Amino acid sequence: MGEMAAPDASGHLQERHVRAPALGRIVLFAAAGFGLTVLAAFDIRPTSGPVVQIALVGAVLLATHVAVGALATLVWVWFRHRDWLPLHGWRMWLLAILGVAIVGLTIVFDVWLDDNGLDSPWTLVYAGLAGVVVLGGATLTYFAASPSKLTGGGTPRAVLAIQAALGFGLGLVAALGPVVGMSVLRYSRDVPVPDAPVVQMEVRTYAALGDSYSAGEGISPYLAGTGDGETRCHRSSAAYSQQLPFERPPDEVVFVACSGAVTRDATEGFRVNGVDVPPQIADGSDDEVDLVTITMGGNDVLFSSIVRHCLTNDDCTNAEFTPPDEPGRAVVTYPPAAPLGRWAVETAELLAPHLGALYTDLTEAYPEARIVVLGYPYLFPSGPAKVSLSDCDTVLRMVSEKERTRLRSLQDTFNDIIYDEAVGAGVEFVSPTAIWDGHEPCGDRGQYTNAVKPIVGSPGTFHPNREGQLAYAALLACYLESTEAPTAKGERVLLPWEEAVTDAAPAPGSAQRPLPCEGG
Repeated sequence: MGEMAAPDASGHLQERHVRAPALGRIVLFAAAGFGLTVLAAFDIRPTSGPVVQIALVGAVLLATHVAVGALATLVWVWFRHRDWLPLHGWRMWLLAILGVAIVGLTIVFDVWLDDNGLDSPWTLVYAGLAGVVVLGGATLTYFAASPSKLTGGGTPRAVLAIQAALGFGLGLVAALGPVVGMSVLRYSRDVPVPDAPVVQMEVRTYAALGDSYSAGEGISPYLAGTGDGETRCHRSSAAYSQQLPFERPPDEVVFVACSGAVTRDATEGFRVNGVDVPPQIADGSDDEVDLVTITMGGNDVLFSSIVRHCLTNDDCTNAEFTPPDEPGRAVVTYPPAAPLGRWAVETAELLAPHLGALYTDLTEAYPEARIVVLGYPYLFPSGPAKVSLSDCDTVLRMVSEKERTRLRSLQDTFNDIIYDEAVGAGVEFVSPTAIWDGHEPCGDRGQYTNAVKPIVGSPGTFHPNREGQLAYAALLACYLESTEAPTAKGERVLLPWEEAVTDAAPAPGSAQRPLPCEGG
């Protein structure tokens, strides 16, 4: 791109060959933009507290929004007033490529902030300020390019501001381009999944209940009537219940799992978008149902809010966690604000009797069925983040190794509570932690659970992907084929090589008691 030189007597910006001073300024600003972006992405804070981090992100966002306005105006000037700013050849191509990259990444950041960083009405405030900055960059560029608007010292200062914005934008693209690119490549890579054994049991009706982990959140297209403009249950044909291999397919599969479901929704239902979502458990007793599966409880204990809390707070398990003022459909009254580690355990313990009641309801509604509760895999990998320009080593770097260990321990506690309540109600439980080992978000063996998806803001972040749903199906099939249902409440399932099991035994499928199909 040609140098935006000082105006002639009429104020007109004349075309010049790229000279070292102009190119040097852009490169210098690009280096600054690259450095600030990397500092922000890697969560490097020269001083304690979030102030510096916010300032870094703010500086990058300010510069990129100015650059968006400048680039849009430069393109418009080139088409409408080529005599003002005649650009040719590689310089125009550079402008076009840079413009698309900066605009694309800026939109991605804006969507991410909307979905993960800001609450209404702050989203509207941010959108308004961003629009003002874009408009300011556009106005400044137009005045600098016009033969009659800025003259004297005004135009050089405006040109310097535009070069700064374009340089910062170029640095942003250089820093985050590899992050997005590596993320896209990682999501396109095939991840091995254990083969699921064929389920031999005779099943007349299979009832697939649960929340987003059972519905197939993020794996579109969704089944008719369950999309965003409808119930938002986001039921997918890729969900594990729809991929479970049977020797003889069931006569009927009742697929009623729903994204966002909480414990009370299984028995009470709810209303969304003016549409009634009926209870997941059928009225009365249905002895035609031979198999029931369910995941439930993650939304009650605010999994998504906890993830957000840990991506935005240092030492997040010891940082104060504030629950929503209104619990919504949750059955528990949330404890007041407290350090996350304590709050999460207290909330899980409050939820426990409600889970037990739900499992009892299932045994009464489906007296002839094997009822299997599936646990939740870890939301964070073990170990520290590496150092590379990837989403795994930038976004997840905000959660330290110490925090990851503590969060995994909290999730073990939650799964143990689910297991105990299931056993007490006479239903079965299988943990996915062994089969998921190394397959967590950004896991070393390829992920079964999405991290922050390449196009941020799209559904499915921190939910099982296609391979994860296949892994759930393999886990469930292996469990059904290698175990027999308990005959009494309080009885724990034996694995094939066990002759007895104590009340202190970990859950089937855990790292301590893996199933025969563990691996992948």
